[in-house]
Amino acid sequence: MPGVTQISVRELAQRIQRPMGRPSIVVLYGPRCPITQRMFPQLSSLARFYGPRGIDFQAYSTDPDEDVAEIVPFLTKHQAPFQPIHVRHWGSGGLDAALSPLGIVVGDTWTRPLVVIRDATGRIVAQGQGVGALSGLEQALANGALQGAGN
Repeated sequence: MPGVTQISVRELAQRIQRPMGRPSIVVLYGPRCPITQRMFPQLSSLARFYGPRGIDFQAYSTDPDEDVAEIVPFLTKHQAPFQPIHVRHWGSGGLDAALSPLGIVVGDTWTRPLVVIRDATGRIVAQGQGVGALSGLEQALANGALQGAGN
C-alpha cells in the first residue's frame, strides 16, 4: 500500500527498543477498533503537544493486512503526527514472543489498543490493553512525571 510502511513483529520490537534517552509512549492500534477510535483523538493531541517537548510517541497499526488502506485516512482524520506503519500479520504467539523480551506483555489473546509507557532508560512504567481513555497518561505528562523518569 503506497504511503504505509509494512514491518514484521521483529522489526516492531527493534523500533520500540530503539529510542532511548527519553520517555516513550507506544501504542498498538487498529483503525477499525471502536476503542481505538474513541481514544485516538486524545492520543493525537497529546503527541502533537508533548512530542516536541521530549516525549517519543510511536503508533503501529495491527489491523489485518487487508485493512492497510484505512491507516492513512485514519491518521489524517485525527491529525495524528505518526508515520503510517502497519505490522504484518504474525503467527500464533508471534507478537508476544517479539515483545516480551522488552517487558511488554501481550499474551495469546489481547485487546487493542495496547498502550505502553517506557521511561528514558527503556524500563516499562505502565502498560494496558483495551485502553479507552488516556487521562492518567495526560495527567502524568502534565505533571512532568515522565520527563524525569529514569534520570
